[in-house]
Amino acid sequence: MANVAGSKIRLISKALIRYEGTLAKIDEKENTVMLEGVKVYGTEDRNAPNPIPPTDQVYSQVVFKGADIKELLIINESESMLNDPAVLSAKEADKKTVVRSPEPIGRAMPSSAPMKRSMFDDFSSGDRNGGKKGVPTA
Repeated sequence: MANVAGSKIRLISKALIRYEGTLAKIDEKENTVMLEGVKVYGTEDRNAPNPIPPTDQVYSQVVFKGADIKELLIINESESMLNDPAVLSAKEADKKTVVRSPEPIGRAMPSSAPMKRSMFDDFSSGDRNGGKKGVPTA
């Protein structure tokens, strides 16, 4: 088995609860898996007999019994990010950083305002004023 310690892991228990964290240790003698920095996503859309909601709490360490693990996957870095072909790279925000939008998306512009076909329309024609007449250019 290749060394996978330190890999990001998605684990689904037999209770159909999804956990994600960093693999700290696999103990073959005790038949356990230890994850660190564990987030609990609950049963989500899985048809569980006892639905469990997700939690915002992050557990520093969780040890799972191997016999109660239904699925264990190593998450690729590209999969753990945004799974969008438009995203070239992403960097996680510092845990102390809170990013808030000043207004809800979709309310930044009145619905009667004309929409451009592309964010590059102003530049494709060489117009450096953004289409505004009488505005001096730098």
